[in-house]
Amino acid sequence: MTQYRWESLGLFSVPLIKLKLDRSEEVRELFFSRVQNLSQAQTNTASNTDNLTHYHNDSNVFSTYPELSWLKRWIEESAGFVYHDLLNYKRSGAMKLVSAWFNLAQAGASQTKHAHANSLLSGTLYLNTDKETSITFYHPLTTGSLHNELFDQAVQKHNEHGLQYHFTQVEISVKQGECLFWPSRLAHGYSNNRTNNRLSFSFNLMPERLNSVYQILN
Repeated sequence: MTQYRWESLGLFSVPLIKLKLDRSEEVRELFFSRVQNLSQAQTNTASNTDNLTHYHNDSNVFSTYPELSWLKRWIEESAGFVYHDLLNYKRSGAMKLVSAWFNLAQAGASQTKHAHANSLLSGTLYLNTDKETSITFYHPLTTGSLHNELFDQAVQKHNEHGLQYHFTQVEISVKQGECLFWPSRLAHGYSNNRTNNRLSFSFNLMPERLNSVYQILN
């Protein structure tokens, strides 16, 4: 076998940022003591299961629960660090939440592969998990394209060189208190959830000013 002198450069990687929230237990307790009992819950029909319920996905959760104002500040400040400092969008304004909601899933629930519209940065804070809890992200080139292209299905495991650029999807394990941030266009979901009372808090954000030109109206 020919021995090659080679190196691999990771061009245009898709970022997934993980931060830790120390006060996640406060949010978890609030949900199970108050939020879960309210009538505003909506069953997610898109998931084709009765085991997944969204809470306050059509209302302002922070207005309903002002005691979570600290969480709103933490998400926006953390999103600013992710968007400006890590992703390097230096010319845009402060990050502002445009929507947020709770998700409660039982064993067997699935969240259909989807992306988030009308936002640039999305995220999920995990509040009740176990060793089986995970989320799957999908390679952007497999979820739609502006032109027709040939597509070859590579073997979905690390090759002998330790590379995984060929992966079409990656499953990420998550723990309570971990908060993930990613570009809103990145498709994600999960199937056959194995965690009872899997609880998370999802959200979308936009910068209040884009490229030092466009201003988001309040």
